[in-house]
Amino acid sequence: MGKIRKRKKWIAKPTEFSEALRLARTKHRGFTQKSVSEATGIPRPRLSEYETGARVPSYKTMYKLTRYYLDIGLIHVSNYGNIKCSWREAVRDKHVTNFPYMKEH
Repeated sequence: MGKIRKRKKWIAKPTEFSEALRLARTKHRGFTQKSVSEATGIPRPRLSEYETGARVPSYKTMYKLTRYYLDIGLIHVSNYGNIKCSWREAVRDKHVTNFPYMKEH
């Protein structure tokens, strides 16, 4: 049998983006990662990785999260290339692709 590879665990430094995700979830109505996961179809462990900064969501995933969080209020993203706007504006104008942490899809 082949060797089983163990996943390396590492601690990432939370970014402004990951903090915004966590605050959006907890600040408004105290949503849990489980409820966000069920509503968006994004696995709960993956949401945790996004909130801690261990993983960066793709544009498609960011769009899912944005659509969900727009129902509970706007998340403001600031200080990325002099862009200061709401997620609604960022997604509409596709500014999110200018952020240094975004992956191209």
